[in-house]
Amino acid sequence: MAKSADIRKVLSPELMQSLKGLELLSQLISEELSYGQHKSTQSGQGQEFSQYRSYEPGDDPRMLDWKMYARSDRYYVRLAEVETRVKVTCLIDATASMKHEWQGVSKLDYARVMAAGVAYVANQFNDAFGLIAENDKKTWHLPPQSGYQQFHQFLHSLLQIRASGSWAVRPLFSEDTAALYVLFSDGHQQHHEIMDWVKQIKHKRNEVVVFQLLAPDELHPSEESVLLEDWESGKTLVFGGKKAAEEVAERMKSQTEKLQQELLQKEIGYVCISLDESPIKALRTFLQKRKKLRL
Repeated sequence: MAKSADIRKVLSPELMQSLKGLELLSQLISEELSYGQHKSTQSGQGQEFSQYRSYEPGDDPRMLDWKMYARSDRYYVRLAEVETRVKVTCLIDATASMKHEWQGVSKLDYARVMAAGVAYVANQFNDAFGLIAENDKKTWHLPPQSGYQQFHQFLHSLLQIRASGSWAVRPLFSEDTAALYVLFSDGHQQHHEIMDWVKQIKHKRNEVVVFQLLAPDELHPSEESVLLEDWESGKTLVFGGKKAAEEVAERMKSQTEKLQQELLQKEIGYVCISLDESPIKALRTFLQKRKKLRL
């Protein structure tokens, strides 16, 4: 099994841009999380046995497993299984700025891998999962369903997405039932398009988490002379030197902190991920949000 520190090393464009490659990477990520073989469960009594946990004061003594005590000399409580399902939708920013690459891997490539990992884990939980990606030229939509066939259709849909153009905030397909929305974006916007997007889907029964994907050279610009181009507006900026690099880094930090604050005020989860980091970080946050929906 791949270690989390090694997963970033195998994120090659060849794997990230093929059906078999995406499936392999999603499996590696799921295995690293050690959740791949667990069903979607809640704790309860009088149901099919699922797993153990250590006894805590206040637990029902009738749930103690005496065979486990005899083997380990420790008290364990049996947990029961109640199958639950959550609808999971991955939202992908398909604007032109997602073309930005770091060591041959674009932000869109990275978003594909993380979305594939989310879908793989969701499928292991028997959750329904779907996809929405869009820019001002096109929308890609796969309604949430469960099953292995859906997973392969999900991967196929991911590979059809092409980054171009700018934001277009169209009505989203919000679910009335408990749902989890996972947005992958670099956070570059002309106005408030990201907030306009998530406002459509955030309500009491839903959870939303935003993963902002940034390249290391955006977070830590080079002091050498650099030509920057705004993919979505077409504007260019030439800068160079330590002072200019610090100004660009400070501007990026300010924009990132502003987006984070706006999202957290709406009780929307936020994680900033650099393209040189492992996608495991994203999947752990996804699982935490999913667990919250089941409590």
